[in-house]
Amino acid sequence: MISLPRVSPKPYLLLLLAALALLAAYGSSVSTRAYVAAQTCRAEAAFNRAQVDTALVKPLVQGYCPPEETPTETATATPTETATATATETATETATATETATATATAAETATEAATATATATETATEAATATATATETATETQIDPACTFSIEAGDVGALIAAITTANGSSTPDIICLTPGSTYVLTSVTAQASGLPLISSPIAIWGFNATILRDAGAPEMRLLYVSAAGSLTLRDLALRGGSVRGDGGAVYNDGGGLVISASLLSGHTAGGGGAIYNSGSLSIAGSTLTDNNVGQGAGGVLLNRGGSVNISASTLSRNRAGNGGALYNLDGSVTLNGVFITSNMASASGGGLYTTGRSGATISSSVIIGNSALSGGGLYNASAQTSISASNISSNSASVDGAAISTTTLLSAGANCIVDNRAPGGIVTNSASGTLNLENNWWGAASGPESGAFIGSVDFTPFLTASAAACG
Repeated sequence: MISLPRVSPKPYLLLLLAALALLAAYGSSVSTRAYVAAQTCRAEAAFNRAQVDTALVKPLVQGYCPPEETPTETATATPTETATATATETATETATATETATATATAAETATEAATATATATETATEAATATATATETATETQIDPACTFSIEAGDVGALIAAITTANGSSTPDIICLTPGSTYVLTSVTAQASGLPLISSPIAIWGFNATILRDAGAPEMRLLYVSAAGSLTLRDLALRGGSVRGDGGAVYNDGGGLVISASLLSGHTAGGGGAIYNSGSLSIAGSTLTDNNVGQGAGGVLLNRGGSVNISASTLSRNRAGNGGALYNLDGSVTLNGVFITSNMASASGGGLYTTGRSGATISSSVIIGNSALSGGGLYNASAQTSISASNISSNSASVDGAAISTTTLLSAGANCIVDNRAPGGIVTNSASGTLNLENNWWGAASGPESGAFIGSVDFTPFLTASAAACG
């Protein structure tokens, strides 16, 4: 992610209109990728507001993405020079996009010496691929960076450690801002097998496209540890190269709160949860988690043990594990919306994800493609509360059974695109005692699933006779 510049609001309106026109041209739900791109900013703000103390979140999302629930904001800025500039700008833009992508924009601007801004945005998309957006925005050219409690010079790990230590001693939220595009190299363990101090209070680290990484010659260590008393927000930051024999190569969340947005977690190794171990509250939005590895452990990216997980508009790719190539969920709740789970591998079960225990996974508008395992190339399910809807589960493979899905408990799945999955033991394997309900899915042909597609009792009729919107 690039750092956020000082800008006028008007280009954002034009970008919004262009995004809506593309959404209409390619289909509101036909293209999951278009949906993900259009929703990233809004999803980030929503998840941040839901998971972190309001006092900490407000400066993080204000000025970057208009909050959905409070789309009208007023801001006034006075420059550091003695001069005061005030401007009032009103822009109303309406765009109606169909498959021919037609847009109409009307803008009226007024400027005076005072500085005021108002933003309102509404979107509507139909299956006929028609989108209408109305936006009215007034904003000052105020600095959109957060109010930094600490600003860390490029590469100064000592100052970063000192800032976290000081912030831990405060009960109020703190924002630590890194130098844009800089790299912070961790060379020694500070606490809890981590290169940085334990997080025990509300802290946000804004990276501005900076990187925190473990030096290749450093002792084994993860990068960050969040205690049950702490909450950590990471934004616009890359975390690389953590390595531990235990769980959580990048971040270990021990019952606290963890929010990750617009970030990259890559190249971590651990015994479980290659990038993240979570037993608390975790939300991820607009981020990429790739090339993490736990060997024969569980959860190439994430090991969730009894925690709550929300992932939106993010990509989990090329991760490896014994079970749950990207994600392993044990007795926790997982919600995935607009998530790409691609090219992950499990040497045992659940090439894309593995869920087991009391809760389960709710998967919607997501893509599970090109994953592989012995059993359950896309998904291995042993949870009673798992559901999959409006998602694309395609081109997964299993060397034994359940190329797309292998389940030992009954789950629900509808309006999905389930095509081109390959395994000797069929596309879907049901080991549960009851009948698995897979009605109203698209199987790649108007005649329904091919012969031998199922092992176990599966009810697949009625089925869709035309390609599902989720196929893209």
